Amino acid sequence: MASSKQDIHKLPEGHHSGEENIEKALKKFYNLKTIEEYKEYYSKPIYTDFSHIHDISYPDGRSLKVFMVSEKNLMSAALASRLGFRFVVKRYYDEYGLISVEDAKEKDPKEEKPFLKLLQFKCEIFGRMAEVLMAATNGHLFISNFEKKLEDPTEAFVLEIIKKKDEKTDNHPSPTPADSTEINDEIAEKKFRQNYQKNFIDFAGKAAKGSDAVVLFLDNDNAGEYICYQVIDVLIDSLEMPPTGNKMDVIYR
Repeated sequence: MASSKQDIHKLPEGHHSGEENIEKALKKFYNLKTIEEYKEYYSKPIYTDFSHIHDISYPDGRSLKVFMVSEKNLMSAALASRLGFRFVVKRYYDEYGLISVEDAKEKDPKEEKPFLKLLQFKCEIFGRMAEVLMAATNGHLFISNFEKKLEDPTEAFVLEIIKKKDEKTDNHPSPTPADSTEINDEIAEKKFRQNYQKNFIDFAGKAAKGSDAVVLFLDNDNAGEYICYQVIDVLIDSLEMPPTGNKMDVIYR
């Protein structure tokens, strides 16, 4: 008996279509049900009203709390130096919270404990003075790699693509002495990125706790868009709920 079109395109158990994934993301991030609802939401003016937070001229007033994210540490420093009056380097530890580099050297002189590097400064946003913390992702936060080129796309449904290799394979020849320096540098860079990305995932949400807004300085391309939603996934639960009832209203790019 011939299979129907629906049967041909039926995905294996546990897999979802692109439309299902989009609707799931809309529900998670925007509390919306359909793409049509998102289009209506997207057409609305950008939310910039923080009048519900009294400024520092009031007895109960305070500055806005803003968490900013860039992709690289150097970019964070360049942005902070231009946006703020003066930035200070801080570290966030799970055990100590947000502390200065000087205090960190006393508490963790060998730098054995994981931490997230942050830049702290003040600047004006939407006509209000804001206290800002800025961090960098140093690339994608969640990465899955295929071990080989797929000749048949259906192989993707059965491959273990999220997998840590514990042993070296014999697929590549041993490096020559001339290659060693370059390879060691590459390994060190990869290790730094992996540790930094893990620390961002573990600590950024805690450092951003109670923030009124998030500003993302990430590339305006597909990769940058992908990293944006990875960052939002890490930070969104830490944000204060705005009067609109939608935290995505106070996430800017």
